[in-house]
Amino acid sequence: MYTSNFFHDRYDIETFYFDHGVRNAKRKQLESKALDFVHPAYLNLLGHFRFKALEDFKSRLEQMLNKGEGFAASICTSTESCMLEFDQGCADAAIKQANWDASKVKEKLRRDINAHALSVQDAKLSELMVSYEKQLVQSLSEPVESLFDNAGRDTWASIRKLLTRETGIAVSEFSAAISSFELDQSTVEKMLQDLKDYARNVVEKKAREEAGKVLIRMKDRQENLNFHIP
Repeated sequence: MYTSNFFHDRYDIETFYFDHGVRNAKRKQLESKALDFVHPAYLNLLGHFRFKALEDFKSRLEQMLNKGEGFAASICTSTESCMLEFDQGCADAAIKQANWDASKVKEKLRRDINAHALSVQDAKLSELMVSYEKQLVQSLSEPVESLFDNAGRDTWASIRKLLTRETGIAVSEFSAAISSFELDQSTVEKMLQDLKDYARNVVEKKAREEAGKVLIRMKDRQENLNFHIP
């Protein structure tokens, strides 16, 4: 480092006639003061590297996802690239005479990356779940209503068949859609069960609505009959 070398040369001149041990002590004292002086700037530089690496991670991840790359693979690739970028910056900023450790800043960067990745993952999974819930509403509500409008002996059997078919389609497609997230099996199973429960709730809610309409129509019909009885 230029500043350190400058002061070393100056002290070498000023302490030329000093005892060798004294001269070394003076040199170490100067070196320590010089390092103390530049250490805050070094930490600020590491902070800049961390911020830049995190922003680059966010940008690269978004670009890869927009291109249709798998989520887990995109996280892995973006993380490796940005951590390498951070390590290179730290290596360039390192001072030979110092033994400063950048591991704490690096760990903070890794935590920030993981936190952002988790946030994006939660948002993407939520979007997918909402999308397939809407699909189930569309594929179940009107058909169930139609079955009740034309109610017969096989109405409930037809509704169960419809529920099984449409739930199976949604679960299969949703399972394929989340495969690139590489989630643990228990998480996947819970999400699939939540989707199945949602489908069942859609049918049950619609059935209650249609049953209520039937009761109202029956009540109105009975009242009309009573009205016309002399």
